[in-house]
Amino acid sequence: MESFMESTNGFLFNDSCVFGAEVITVPVPEFTQLDRCLSMIKPLATKNTYTWTINNFSAVTESVLYSEIFKVGNVKWHLELYPEGNKIGKGTHLSIFLAVHDAASFADGWKVYAKFKICVKSGDAENDMEGECDAWFHNSALGWGFPSLILLSELIDPEKGYLLNDNLIVKVDISVMGTLRYFI
Repeated sequence: MESFMESTNGFLFNDSCVFGAEVITVPVPEFTQLDRCLSMIKPLATKNTYTWTINNFSAVTESVLYSEIFKVGNVKWHLELYPEGNKIGKGTHLSIFLAVHDAASFADGWKVYAKFKICVKSGDAENDMEGECDAWFHNSALGWGFPSLILLSELIDPEKGYLLNDNLIVKVDISVMGTLRYFI
C-alpha cells in the first residue's frame, strides 16, 4: 500500500487514481453443450401407496383402463390396466403399467428414476400377485410395468380370490429416487 500512496511511483496524480479496463469478446461456438443435473431425493425416498379398485370387473369391455391421476415426488402418474393383456400377455394375462401422466409439462431431456411394486390383491394376502421394478421414465419410455402379471385363468378363478364381489383391487407402492434434467 505504501508504494501505491507514494506519488513518485506514478499511481496517484493530484490525489486521484485512474483505472482502465480492456474488454475482450469471446465468440460463442455454434453448438451448445447440454449439461445434466441429477437430483437425488433426500431424505431417501419414502414409499407412497395408491390403491385402485375396479368395480364390476367382469363387465369391463374396454381394452385398456386408466386409473385416476396421483402424485408422487412432484410427478403425476397413472396406472394402465389391460384386462385382456397387452404385448406378450395379449389374450393370456392381465397387463398393468405405471406411466407418467402429462409428460409434455416436463422440460426437454427430463428423466425420473423410480422404484415401484404393482400388486393385484387377493382375499388371501398369500395369493397377492405382485411385480417389482425400478426404471428411468422419460419421453421415450413413459410407462413401465408387467405385460404378463397374472394369468387370466387365475384371475377369474374364485378359489384364488382376486375378484371379490367382482371388484379388482390393484395397489402400487412407488418411490421416486431421483430426477435428471438438462440445462444449457
